[in-house]
Amino acid sequence: MTAIAGIGLAVFGLRETETRVTPPPAPVAPGKPVLVEPPPSTPATAKATTQLRERDDVPKQVQSDGYVSTSACIECHPDNHQTWSNSYHSKMTQLASPEAVLGDFNNTELTLGSHRFRLWKERDEFWAEIPNFPELGGDTNQPYARLQVVLTTGSHHNQMYWLATGNSRTLCRLPLAHRVEDNRWVPVRALYLTEPRPGFEHQIGRWNNRCTQCHTTNGKPNELGDHLYDTTVADFGISCESCHGPGKAHVDEERRLKAEGGQRDRSAPSIINPARLPHDRASHVCARCHGYSLPISMDLPATDFRPGEELSKTHHIWKLNDASRAHMRMIDPTLDEAELDQILVDLFWSDGEPKTAGREFSGLVQTACFTKGEMSCMTCHRLHQRDTDRTPKEWADDQLRHGFRHSNAVCVKCHSEEKFGTAHTHHAKGSSGSLCYNCHMPHTTYGLLNGIRSHKITSPSVQVNLDTRRPNACNLCHLDQSLQWTAGHLNEWYKHPIPELDKDDQSYAAGALWSLRGDALQRVLTAWSMGWKPAQEASGTDWMAPYLTKLMTDNYDAVRYVSGRSLKRLPEFNNARWDYIAPPPIRDRMAKAVVQEWLNQPRAHPDKERLIFNEAGQPNQREFERLLEDRDHTVFNLPE
Repeated sequence: MTAIAGIGLAVFGLRETETRVTPPPAPVAPGKPVLVEPPPSTPATAKATTQLRERDDVPKQVQSDGYVSTSACIECHPDNHQTWSNSYHSKMTQLASPEAVLGDFNNTELTLGSHRFRLWKERDEFWAEIPNFPELGGDTNQPYARLQVVLTTGSHHNQMYWLATGNSRTLCRLPLAHRVEDNRWVPVRALYLTEPRPGFEHQIGRWNNRCTQCHTTNGKPNELGDHLYDTTVADFGISCESCHGPGKAHVDEERRLKAEGGQRDRSAPSIINPARLPHDRASHVCARCHGYSLPISMDLPATDFRPGEELSKTHHIWKLNDASRAHMRMIDPTLDEAELDQILVDLFWSDGEPKTAGREFSGLVQTACFTKGEMSCMTCHRLHQRDTDRTPKEWADDQLRHGFRHSNAVCVKCHSEEKFGTAHTHHAKGSSGSLCYNCHMPHTTYGLLNGIRSHKITSPSVQVNLDTRRPNACNLCHLDQSLQWTAGHLNEWYKHPIPELDKDDQSYAAGALWSLRGDALQRVLTAWSMGWKPAQEASGTDWMAPYLTKLMTDNYDAVRYVSGRSLKRLPEFNNARWDYIAPPPIRDRMAKAVVQEWLNQPRAHPDKERLIFNEAGQPNQREFERLLEDRDHTVFNLPE
């Protein structure tokens, strides 16, 4: 394992190590199971969690460094504790109880290539039979090993499962994950925009030395040796003390005051409230996890930062510059220039804007609203729900402040609504084009099989589109229009110079070109936009199916998934059969069936040439093939 991998870079984007195995395809006798005494007779969830907490091969919850865990907070803050419990932060990492596990462990058998997996439940325990590997330290003559699921990660979009290896508290990952939206098992790799390749990864120790940094509270890997950890946490999940800092002093003071009847010294609070911090320090609380960063030196733990402090005192915040390249080399001196370049390609667009979700601060920190104004993460987001107009689940989806989801409420606090009304937007009031964030925070970030809004607030620009290859906001809505069309409007409305465009960009719809000749990131963002309601309303949908079917046979799993989902959001294809992880011949047949159904429904396309259709309103195969020949095959391994 490289030095960089050893301090935990799944969160921050550098290389991953992997363990590959080639077990025989036929079922064989399993390895020796881990034997555990049955827990006492209590309710299912309590039994499961109590049993797991007491084991010596599961990461241990401890109170240290002033951390007292969220159980101490509920004593005085039951309402805040409840809203936190309603959030996905609270369920980011959980002990594998019947309440926490979402995947089907009802004697489920799955295959991944020639590899077999079996999942089952015993009382309140969850088990997996997986291909054996040497790092388990058991009988390597046994092709399969039975390991217990002890932790879960995620509950909103996807759920991962971590298995006790029996080597101290070191965990490995089940190579299969539960896709919540579809209620099905999928290969872990099929959830990410990563280079297509065979095999799978056990990723021994990944949870211990990587996920702990942001998916637990005060997680400490405690590395004992290669692939060997004695990991501890203050809380499984992202709990109160992740944002408010260690709570022991505060709890002790409050209990003393309650017992003695004294008065609190409000001039020297014993706990941090991020809402009362300056806008930059408040955002640093979020940035510790929602930004590209690593400790400033090798001898600092990733959890050394404390809320209220300046993040730069403990962490280097990566940007697309020489300082960050030097920091990467310091963390891992073995990196060569090509590897550094690949890391930066995966992290940033060429102008420094982040590519991946979960790194919002890395965009915000480049925004004038933050650098020159006082915008913070909490300008738009609220971590404890206060309104009753939304259900807890609706609020938890993005934790936006009440009334901010479909309005310009946050922007008009600083920008005059009169000055930036329809004369500025050139879109009708109340339309999707009149919402500030659709133009200035477009879906040019990718993650969780979705297009995500950029948190670097910018203005639409065809020139930037050409320079960075990042789709512009106008054409992410008006997918059926060309870059020439967009450049003309930006010139007319805002005096933007019209850049030099090639013949295709002058003549063909941007959505068509990004689908056919674009790189994998352009393709997946375009596919996502084809399923986005505002884009469907602006562009129409009756031309999209031939492009989506091309993307449905893409070599990247994520592109296939997103395009198939968007196809089902077209009125005539909402019942289409599609499985993005089916074998290639089956996928091809499904895609051809969609195209044939589309061809059987004659359409008159007034813009057929721009959409690359022939006189009969069918795809111009010669042009399709030419553009596919020009496809950008840049390799992507986007970190999430």
